[in-house]
Amino acid sequence: MTKRLILLGFSSLLLVFSSLTILDAGIDFKLGETNSFENIKEDAVSQDKIIFVDLFATWCGPCKKMEAEVFNKEKVGQKYNESFINYKVDIQSPEGSKVARLYNINAYPTYLFLKPNGEVLYRLEGVFTVDGMIEEAEFALTLE
Repeated sequence: MTKRLILLGFSSLLLVFSSLTILDAGIDFKLGETNSFENIKEDAVSQDKIIFVDLFATWCGPCKKMEAEVFNKEKVGQKYNESFINYKVDIQSPEGSKVARLYNINAYPTYLFLKPNGEVLYRLEGVFTVDGMIEEAEFALTLE
């Protein structure tokens, strides 16, 4: 009985650690609720990186699909975390509303690849596959 409990406890512990690893595998976004767009631009300048912005809405079905099926994948996370400052902002928040007005965003999800100063390099809208998002990242990097 004791061995069974120890094995059960160990199995549960492994499950928790593997879940945490999976959760950390995708894009590491700086969130609009805790990071201003100005701070994001400062980070991009100091790290000499392009900014990737995910402008989303909580009521947006395609936005939820991207979060659940693309942005959380290790392959996408590796590319975006290595190449960009990643910023995710809800357009219904004060910060998101400001960014949406600044870039005239009218469709969701919208993704922006920006120079560190905030100038648009490339703009995307809609739903993409894992490989599609990686191809878009690679293309954006050629525009630098």
